[in-house]
Amino acid sequence: MRFLMVVIVSVLCLFWPHEVIGQKDHSGSDVNQTADLVLQLTKQGDFAEANQLLESITYTWEEQSTNMQPFFTTEAEQSVLLTLHQAKLALQSSDMEESERIDRVTSFRLTLDAVTNDSQPLWLFSETSLLKAADELGEAALLETPEGFYYQLNEINRQYQVIRPAVTIQATSDLYLLDQQLDVFLSSKEQVDSNVRAAYAVQLKEDIETMYEDYNKDEADPSLFWIMFTIGGMILFSLSYVGWRKYRASQVKEREKENS
Repeated sequence: MRFLMVVIVSVLCLFWPHEVIGQKDHSGSDVNQTADLVLQLTKQGDFAEANQLLESITYTWEEQSTNMQPFFTTEAEQSVLLTLHQAKLALQSSDMEESERIDRVTSFRLTLDAVTNDSQPLWLFSETSLLKAADELGEAALLETPEGFYYQLNEINRQYQVIRPAVTIQATSDLYLLDQQLDVFLSSKEQVDSNVRAAYAVQLKEDIETMYEDYNKDEADPSLFWIMFTIGGMILFSLSYVGWRKYRASQVKEREKENS
């Protein structure tokens, strides 16, 4: 029995992962730290310094993305490059509003993080703010005048567009319906009554909740499969060992009979 336990522990030590499953920090820490600094400088209004650091990220990313390529898709890399370009335009613009600059740089920061880390990506922390905005949309939908409703809807769309590039890299659910939900009302010229607005607000909040819930469910699966694999492997090993001991004992008995 002691021999069996030693073998099982040895096998587990050999195959047990040294990193948390789902963590994909493959030489991406340098660019992430620099991107953090770029975002902080942008919030402080130091756009020139932030832009210089952003330029350095371009060269660092090109070098590191070559090594990281097996761990993300071409679409993910395109999302990083697109948000990087948008962040550059924001920092180099002379007339862009400060809030939009911050949103664009934040979007790049979240997208870069989504490529290098899916165990606890930064975009997940937007859930509280976005759901709060959805609740406020529901309240505004019940008012007689639609101005407050559309103001709040634009706020939801602003927050969603900041995280969307990062979400598309990692989310398991299709974002098409959520995109359509926002586009239909934002582009519509028709005036709708409070009942329609309220129903829309409820559905939109459900779609937002689904976006976060689907990711959380998918994130739990690898660990579950690893646990199943580990336990199943231990059981299989134990059964095989017991079977082998029985076979060995039977062989010994047969030899004893032959010798006698």
